[in-house]
Amino acid sequence: MSNAWGPDDRDPAIRALRILAGGVAHDFNNLLGGILGYSAYLGARAEAGSKLQGDLEQIQEAAETAIGLARRLQGFAQRRQFRSVPVSVPAVVDAALAAVERSRPPKVTVRREIPPDLPEIPGNPERLRDALTELLLNALEAMIGRSGDLTVSAAAGSHDGVEGVALEVLDTGEGIPAEHREWVFVPFYTTRAATGHRGLGLPMAYGILANHGGSLRIASVPGQGTALRVWLPAGPADPAPQHTAAEPASTMEGTETVLVVDDEPIVRNMTSDVLKAYGYQVVSAGSGDEALDVVRNHPGGIHLVIVDLFMPGKGGGETCRDILKLAPELPVLITTGSVQQGELEERLVADGASGVLYKPFHSHQLASRVRQTLDRGRSGADHA
Repeated sequence: MSNAWGPDDRDPAIRALRILAGGVAHDFNNLLGGILGYSAYLGARAEAGSKLQGDLEQIQEAAETAIGLARRLQGFAQRRQFRSVPVSVPAVVDAALAAVERSRPPKVTVRREIPPDLPEIPGNPERLRDALTELLLNALEAMIGRSGDLTVSAAAGSHDGVEGVALEVLDTGEGIPAEHREWVFVPFYTTRAATGHRGLGLPMAYGILANHGGSLRIASVPGQGTALRVWLPAGPADPAPQHTAAEPASTMEGTETVLVVDDEPIVRNMTSDVLKAYGYQVVSAGSGDEALDVVRNHPGGIHLVIVDLFMPGKGGGETCRDILKLAPELPVLITTGSVQQGELEERLVADGASGVLYKPFHSHQLASRVRQTLDRGRSGADHA
């Protein structure tokens, strides 16, 4: 197949779409965090087996589904901010094939043509698996009701003088009509809405691959099939982190005073209510400047600060640094609705944060992490 096309990350329209998707995903994560947190908080206190408990579980399931959509948007939107490790391409291919096996139409034969001696790729294996899974699902959906082959192949090579791996997902499905080609990487654009397709697979895959320094190109002939062509550069992985993971908390309750800082009222209130239910004294603030006033003036002092990373005005990183100037031994836990990002977390910890808690979180995750951070702060253990 010839006439391959694909998105260009330098294109202002693509960049604007990624910024928009990231903003929408961040705001949805905040709102869904409140819904998930409150439903779990109330569900744990409802009578076991009651209709109320069942209804709250339904709310949690709906919130989890929506969170999955937000994370797929983030996959399209976010720039590289993860710690890379050496990734085996054959292992990623095998994991993705296993993930889509149940979605394979009965008349479709999957062919795996992956040599074992491919160079390793620096990256995040889970994200690369997710990207390839989306490409495979896209190909399988194009073959529903048809018989044919889905071939996954890879080869070592070079591109613009850089060594790496070329990977192709080739199907014998319906192909992509010319009038749809410029739209396939736009989030939520789909011609398969009737089958539940949400139009996020290819944008998510493209975003993940772009964050790995790679590219995604498409060649398609209507009525004959489509080739999804991936290029991933080889190279050194990031150095291994020096810190160790925190030990699980033996209990989640406490009586210390916690300052919760978040500009979103639903998140601030939910976090406060959950911590109060676990016995903590809670003070809240809606901005970084307000948080600094609390640290300076609260009677009895503050034992832990939980602050959102992205807030209008003084963000969580700057607020953390200013708090530590006032109280160098005060633990500060930063929350963010971004997907887990190794480099970002390491930078925040290097600036003095005690760690990062990723939103949306369940009530027990919040309480456990608060207890861990307080215990670690008292014992003088390394940050996680």
